[in-house]
Amino acid sequence: MFEFKRVEEGRCRETTLQVNYLATALLAILLLPVMKPSAVDTEPGRLTLIGSDAALTAPLPDPGEGHSLLDSSTAPKSSPEFVRADDVIVNVSNPGATRGTELIAKGNGPVAVRLFTGVMFGVLGRSAADAARIYVHSSLVLGRESHGSYTEWVVRAWPPMMYTEAGRRLGDRLWDETMKELSFAKVEEVLEGMKG
Repeated sequence: MFEFKRVEEGRCRETTLQVNYLATALLAILLLPVMKPSAVDTEPGRLTLIGSDAALTAPLPDPGEGHSLLDSSTAPKSSPEFVRADDVIVNVSNPGATRGTELIAKGNGPVAVRLFTGVMFGVLGRSAADAARIYVHSSLVLGRESHGSYTEWVVRAWPPMMYTEAGRRLGDRLWDETMKELSFAKVEEVLEGMKG
């Protein structure tokens, strides 16, 4: 439904992957040290990323297929072992299908599909205010119990595959590829500094 377009610089990754995953991962990692508690504010920082149910139902590639996971649309399970909940609470919030957004309008699929999806969003979608409430709830109300989790008013499970050995291998591989992709910013050093 959406156009496949590559970024014209660097490794020429697909635009949506570059913006929604790689840029978000880079910004999130670089923000972590700044968000740690201090002598003035002893509460943990909070970092809530936006997710989607679509990512939870996307087919996951076999970790042994030999292609880069960064060339897929796989969304990783958060890794709370890299950041302690006492330092920064990191979770992923799903505001759900939201009416009045540009998501459908900017698609380039068949008109019938965009029209059907637009009607479904209009009928079943949440208002922008309700979607914002979910985001604020995940950011400010949910506490340490939400660290490393997927949330939508409550803490939800990740896709069942992520709890299997193949899912763990997939997550590890995606993490390794992400660290390699973002190595120019020394993200592994940033994360090492978060330990202890």
